[in-house]
Amino acid sequence: AFFKTLVSAADIAALFALFGASWTVASPGTYTLPGGLVVKWGTASAISAGGGVTVTFGAAFPTAIFGVLATPIASANNTNVYTVGYRAAAVGSVVITNNSGTSGPVSAFWVAFGN
Repeated sequence: AFFKTLVSAADIAALFALFGASWTVASPGTYTLPGGLVVKWGTASAISAGGGVTVTFGAAFPTAIFGVLATPIASANNTNVYTVGYRAAAVGSVVITNNSGTSGPVSAFWVAFGN
């Protein structure tokens, strides 16, 4: 509590920015770490069985995309089995895929890493 009285949230944000960090806390969102690693996240909705949805990043990765992780979003009562993944990863976009051939459409949460 004492530290919070001495340093405001704006002061802390300015300190992180001084070292190259920046962020957007939302969905989709972005976090740039000092040193240049960029983490982006968001959701892809209504991906048809066997299909894919192109996610276009709000701002492209400056240099390269290293990889993407995706996980299905399904209701607690859903008995279908979904697998999701990605293809065609580029600095400006990625295709999130529903690899389940017969389980119907699904949404997915994704995280992308690059610099």
